[in-house]
Amino acid sequence: MELELKCHLHIALALGHAFRKPTGMLPWTRVGDQWWPVQDVPTFVEGGLIEARSVGPPDVDRAAVLISLTRDVEPGVNQTVATTGRRYEQRISLRPLSGPGQHTVPDPTTANAWAQQVADAMQRLRGQQPIAAIDLFMAAPVQFAVMLGWRLNAAGPINVYHWRGNQGPYDLAWTLPPT
Repeated sequence: MELELKCHLHIALALGHAFRKPTGMLPWTRVGDQWWPVQDVPTFVEGGLIEARSVGPPDVDRAAVLISLTRDVEPGVNQTVATTGRRYEQRISLRPLSGPGQHTVPDPTTANAWAQQVADAMQRLRGQQPIAAIDLFMAAPVQFAVMLGWRLNAAGPINVYHWRGNQGPYDLAWTLPPT
């Protein structure tokens, strides 16, 4: 299935999830003049994402996953947490070794490998008690969001947040259901 997308990340994630792995569909997303396919089994790439974990109060049943590929999402998440009072039992932050930037995802092989790394981290969170929900904050290329959504089968509930305008804060866009 070929997708030519120019949309918000939460929509791209939803499209990837709609055609997730169990459907047998392998979406291709157009980037400029190239097509970026979802790879069922991603090729290993050197230099995966740096994964930093922090632990919060144990009486909280939520976790946060922060994906900073094209821009650092942490200041915006901190702003949102400060205004909402939301707390997380666990917080996982993933970013490229070189740091976030507009050209940090060089090719579809890297995008697929990183999407798999993020999906694996989210599945590990899902398997932990008492995590009842995951809040997802992401700054990434659209094609990465499709690849990640494709891999998130039975990983919910995942609350997908969208950065509002240039100043934020994050708003809840939609929730990926439990199944």
